[in-house]
Amino acid sequence: MFLVWRGKGLVVPLLGIGGLIVMNLVVDGIGGKGTYEAHPFFIVLTFLIAAAITFFIVRNEEGRGDHFMFIPLRFFSVIFGVLAVGTLIVTSGQSSHAKPSEPPSAAEQPAPKVENAAMVTPSPVPPTPEPAAAPPPKTAPQPVATEEPEQPKLAQVYADNRTRTYYPENCTARPATALHMSKSVATAQGYTLAPACQ
Repeated sequence: MFLVWRGKGLVVPLLGIGGLIVMNLVVDGIGGKGTYEAHPFFIVLTFLIAAAITFFIVRNEEGRGDHFMFIPLRFFSVIFGVLAVGTLIVTSGQSSHAKPSEPPSAAEQPAPKVENAAMVTPSPVPPTPEPAAAPPPKTAPQPVATEEPEQPKLAQVYADNRTRTYYPENCTARPATALHMSKSVATAQGYTLAPACQ
């Protein structure tokens, strides 16, 4: 892919893509692997920083014609801002549909406080239910063997364009220049039965 820029236009991919890569490395380095992916706020923060830097670069540069991919550089502060808001909207929608956390297991729950150990009676452990037997796998239905009905055969004739007549296949009086076609087509086109074959 070719990158087209003029003047300070090269700063756009450096701020956008480079900023995301640097933020990923810094956040994962500080917070541990997976922190960057778990917290989309850092992506939004990267786009907002890129928007601010782009705004400060171009605010005093009117009339120079700096661009990236033929988009003037002054629009990229808005584009980075829209990317930040879009990322925030998309990721907030995903986190609201997150799966609720499961209750802690018995091993993770704190033990009940016992004041007098002599008064505590052990409770019987309820038996764990056996899993229900899985139903037998369904077999795929066998294909039904059907024979195609015999297609009707159209009567074939030989048509003579010169005399506008047609000759049945078994008629030997037809000319050598007659064309082979179905009888229904010949009659639809106005051909009549040749008198020699009646």
